[in-house]
Amino acid sequence: MKIRGSCWLFLRSEFDSSSEPPTRLKLQRKKRSTLTFNNPNDKSVQVEVRKKRTYVKRGRIDENVEKTDKITHRPPKVFISYSWDNEAHKKWVAQFATELRQSGVDAFIDDWYLRPGDPITEFMEKSISTSDFVLIVCTEKYKEKSDSRSGGVGYEESIISSDLFQNTNHRKYIPIIAKNSNGKNIPLALHSKVYIDLSSEEHYLQSFQKLLLALFGKMPELPPIGNPPTHLL
Repeated sequence: MKIRGSCWLFLRSEFDSSSEPPTRLKLQRKKRSTLTFNNPNDKSVQVEVRKKRTYVKRGRIDENVEKTDKITHRPPKVFISYSWDNEAHKKWVAQFATELRQSGVDAFIDDWYLRPGDPITEFMEKSISTSDFVLIVCTEKYKEKSDSRSGGVGYEESIISSDLFQNTNHRKYIPIIAKNSNGKNIPLALHSKVYIDLSSEEHYLQSFQKLLLALFGKMPELPPIGNPPTHLL
């Protein structure tokens, strides 16, 4: 006499419109074995052993991969330090900050956040300490206030100088040569630093792209190395 155990797994091919199809299905795979017992009736028993296998719906995995690819890193936080020379200069700085934000940089200036009654020094300290980069927009008036440690620019300069003395990340502070300015207007504390020159409209775009590479931690693409001259081989 033979005894056979049986079971089945029913999978629905269609799903209710109110619910989504599962992305992971556990299926049972049968393996049949026969056990024979030595007894007068010579009975045998067939046993079905099920092994679990997991199948994943490929389409949903692809969707998850696409979603993962769209996840971006945190944009670099950039504080822009500048002097209120005149309305034209303030407008230039605001436009500069706007262009950075449009390029994926979390750039900000004091005029966007400070309100009447706010403590200016606290804002300066927090902005400099929590930012990944500080861009110093250099003009003649900025250099004058920075070197003499006067006004808000002088206070920011004291914070920057102290941080430069203690901090090993010297690339955090980048001098920016503004419109109608030149390299002579870099403060003494930053005089040895490589700067970005945005004073020329002709080379503005090229210099701006160079700044973006620095803010995103990218190096310019190097030219390929060619073959040496044949007479040197």
